[in-house]
Amino acid sequence: MPKFEWLFLKPLAASGIDFCSDAHIAHVQAPVLILHAEDDLVVPYALGQKLYETALKVRPKGAPPVKFVGFAASCGYSHKYIYQAPELPDILREFFHEAGETKN
Repeated sequence: MPKFEWLFLKPLAASGIDFCSDAHIAHVQAPVLILHAEDDLVVPYALGQKLYETALKVRPKGAPPVKFVGFAASCGYSHKYIYQAPELPDILREFFHEAGETKN
């Protein structure tokens, strides 16, 4: 989104609100599932991928699982319609099953 940083991120940071997900992901002690659509114009797809890659690098060994699921732009899910994905129940079921296995 053109001027996103200037319009949104810089004013929020100046107000003390900062989106540092990549800095905080190392401290998340729960399973992490990142769902991201390629046609998301609010949060660029590359940032979702970067967060996933960062999580794999910085979380301690033995931490709960981290999984990234991307959705093609052709699905038209954009920023807020991933809930319409017909495969979402299966994705969630599999993720929770895998997370439960690592807990035992």
